[in-house]
Amino acid sequence: MQARLSQDLAREQIRQAQDGHLPKLNLTASTGISDTSYNGSGTHGPGSQYDDSNMGQNKVGLNFSLPLYQGGMVNSQVKQAQYNFVGASEQLESAHRSVVQTVRSSFNNINASISSINAYKQAVVSAQSSLDAMEAGYSVGTRTIVDVLDATTTLYEAKQQLANARYTYLINQLNIKYALGTLNEQDLLALNSTLGKPIPTSPESVAPETPEQDAAVDNFNGNAPAAQPVSAHTTSTRGNGNPFRH
Repeated sequence: MQARLSQDLAREQIRQAQDGHLPKLNLTASTGISDTSYNGSGTHGPGSQYDDSNMGQNKVGLNFSLPLYQGGMVNSQVKQAQYNFVGASEQLESAHRSVVQTVRSSFNNINASISSINAYKQAVVSAQSSLDAMEAGYSVGTRTIVDVLDATTTLYEAKQQLANARYTYLINQLNIKYALGTLNEQDLLALNSTLGKPIPTSPESVAPETPEQDAAVDNFNGNAPAAQPVSAHTTSTRGNGNPFRH
């Protein structure tokens, strides 16, 4: 919009400069009042030939001028205005191309984001199923805690990638509206409502302690065995699957 207004202004400046070749007819008007007082002077009196006077004057006239030759000033002003118009037109074309490129790029990114969102949704479902299987295997002893942690990490990475794809989709929608000049307050309010409420990240909010955990800790502290002195002894580990078991 600004580039288009600059082009319109440059076009009007060309017309104004070209008017320098035309004759000009100006109407002039003026008015004046003159108040002359001799009060207090030696010339003022009953026998004086000088009396106070008030005079008014009104003038109306026409001024005609024909620019026959001005040393090429008018032609130079016209050329300068034309060059300014060419520059403003180039800026308008550059702004137009930038808007088209932004809209096309954002539109392609939106389509890519939609595909990414669908793919990451499936990845989250798959990662959740894998985590459930790992937890079930850990409960029966066929999986280790490391397997559970790896599956948990994979799940949250998939969720993070899904969130990033959604944010990219929303940002590109705003980029299109911004490039077209249609972005307004309602769009930002709609985006804010889409993001939802802020999620607390404090330890108490993410992993609050439960009464069962408190009871388990108290029970462990009350039934903890006393420390025993360590004595050196030799135990054969042959035939044992875990060398750390005695």
